[in-house]
Amino acid sequence: EFLAPYGPDLRNGLTNHAPMAVEALAALGRADAIMPWLEHYSKSMLSRPVARERITPENWGVLLGKTERVADWNVFFENELKEYPWREVLARWTERLAPGFCASAMHGIIRAGHAVRSLSESDTPARIRELADGLGYWAAAYQTLPTAQNIARSLPAQAAITKVPIVPLAQRKFSGTIVSSLEALEGFSDFAPVIGLLDGTRDPTQTISDMSETFTRVYLANAHDVLSTIVFIHSVT
Repeated sequence: EFLAPYGPDLRNGLTNHAPMAVEALAALGRADAIMPWLEHYSKSMLSRPVARERITPENWGVLLGKTERVADWNVFFENELKEYPWREVLARWTERLAPGFCASAMHGIIRAGHAVRSLSESDTPARIRELADGLGYWAAAYQTLPTAQNIARSLPAQAAITKVPIVPLAQRKFSGTIVSSLEALEGFSDFAPVIGLLDGTRDPTQTISDMSETFTRVYLANAHDVLSTIVFIHSVT
């Protein structure tokens, strides 16, 4: 309820982490820390943007990735969640949005994930609204990565990661956000086959567990200052 008047971004242009952070604190048994933390963090938050034009079942496809339409996307998902059970909406839209999972440096899917965990504990109007906002943010910031799926998917995560090519120093483009580095991959042709390296035929639970462990190792090997800590912790999440 405290977060309802606020939007998905901060005054500094980065993502509003409050919905994700407070759900994590609750899940960790630290509900006592939520309101004091929010009182401090909310000074950096922006007001919720105002919806402008209706998104429909007919035109939604052309509006993916339109960040300026985030409020319209939020309203769209609020209506979807009024009409259908939240698990049904989640199943339908996760499939549709999955190709753009790196939306806003993965914050769309991360925020939706936190909302789902909270709804699994208790189905309330505030948590339904948060799922709508998470899905809306994911859709508005929708971004795909270069892909070439003609590589046999045969490797577990810890082996696949060793085959991922490193972007040469001279080709790296970073303008202050993870998104800028992901956008630069469009100009690095060696990245496209990476998605095909992983064996996607195994049990999804085990695959996700293996990927989590793999990227935890990546994080531990590469996090050496504030920036690299922030960047690589997102690969774990």
